[in-house]
Amino acid sequence: MIPDGITVIGDHAFDAVLLGKRGAGQPDSVYIPDSVRVIEKMAFFGLIYRHGDGTVTGLKSVRLSSNLESIGELAFADCDVMTDVTFDEIPEGIITI
Repeated sequence: MIPDGITVIGDHAFDAVLLGKRGAGQPDSVYIPDSVRVIEKMAFFGLIYRHGDGTVTGLKSVRLSSNLESIGELAFADCDVMTDVTFDEIPEGIITI
């Protein structure tokens, strides 16, 4: 989903509302490559879908790089089914959130 070499995931980059992709085809997991240093505000906003039968699907897990330096405001807001956020290694420095 995110190619290696990308250093910044920009504002609203995968915002489901802006992309018009609320529903089928949304990822249930995201791997943030080691090259990414910054995830800007609302980058993954709204990756959730409430089906007519009452079930809910969406982004469940995110793997973050220990190279990450900053996570913007509401970067993963409205990802209500997310249950797993992990780092590949414990970051050596402080991450700005």
